[in-house]
This record gives sequence, structure tokens and C-alpha cells, in this order.
Amino acid sequence: RPGWNLISFAVKNCYYVGDAIPSEPMLDGINYVKVNSIADALSSINGLYEVVRSSDSQGAHTYDPALPQFSDLKYLAAGYGYWIKMKTAANLELKGLKALPTDSLNLHPSWNLVGYWGNDVRYVEERPSVGFPPDATTFNQIYNLNDSFSAISGNYQVIRAFDQGGSHTYDPALPNYFNTMKYLGPGYGMWIKMKTPDDLS
Repeated sequence: RPGWNLISFAVKNCYYVGDAIPSEPMLDGINYVKVNSIADALSSINGLYEVVRSSDSQGAHTYDPALPQFSDLKYLAAGYGYWIKMKTAANLELKGLKALPTDSLNLHPSWNLVGYWGNDVRYVEERPSVGFPPDATTFNQIYNLNDSFSAISGNYQVIRAFDQGGSHTYDPALPNYFNTMKYLGPGYGMWIKMKTPDDLS
């Protein structure tokens, strides 16, 4: 949609620029795809976005298609989340094998900008009314979002998400009615603040 979007993708690829693959942790069995520019990976929305931002253990990174020579974002990978500012509504299309929900990604202490590579939409209370990729057809109501983060339970402090309704927070120490993050699903990214390193799956 127009404006800022916090996205992720479950196509099990890492599109990278340069001669060396990224040294950051990746999903199990990731497929490395060398591209001449980040724009090559985003060709389906060419000319329709203004900027892409990411974050990993090395800090924040930016890709500006108008200033590629000054951009320090060198890869886009399944398992990670990305901020993308769109000029207009458009569909990002990527091809490849889908990541498996059992694939894992190593998270570092402090903030991690990650994606959701599960196949289903998991939600508490009401079914979300936001858009999802066409193949996200399974909706599962759960009692508590912490159930979906059992792999890192006790090792994270808070999760933050963003969609067309704005920003949302999930704090496992608070009752459900205090939390504004009510779902996780394909196509969206989130920030997870970790207390210690752990593997998310």
C-alpha cells in the first residue's frame, strides 16, 4: 500500500549484491541468488517504491533506487523484515521454494527485524482484516500470541509490528487485553527484542 510497509517474504532466497554471501545468520538451507542490484530482486515493483530499509546485527541499512551508489543494503533474505516506502499500491512478486515453518533463524540480543515464514495466519480475538499473500488461506485462532513464539519463550522481552492500522505491541508479561498486536501472518515483518541469543522457528 502507499507509504511505509513492514514486510517479509517466505521465498527461501537470499538476494545479495557483491562477491561474498552475507555473514548474517540465514534460514536453514537458504538459496543464495547473486544480483547486480537490490532493484533486481524488487523488479516486480520497479519505479513504485522510494526506499527500502533493513536492520541486522551490524545495524541499519538503506537502499535508495535513486542513489544506489550510496546505499548500504546489500541483501534481501527470507526470515528478515524490511521497511519499504511505496509510492503507490503494488504487489511484490518473488519466485522460489517456500521456507518451512520448522526452518530456524538465529536471533541476537537486543532488537531483531525479522519476518514470518509460517504458512498460516495466527490470531487472537478477531480475525484480522488486513491483506495477506494469496496462498495464506489458513487462519488459526489461538489463545495467546506467546504460543506462536514457544521456540524463544522466556528469552524475548517484547514484539512490535506495523500494518495499515499503525504500530502494535505484544509483551508476554502483560495480559492479552493490554496488548495491541493481535496476529502474525505471511507477508509481514516484526521487531523482536531478545534478552539472549536463541533460534526462532
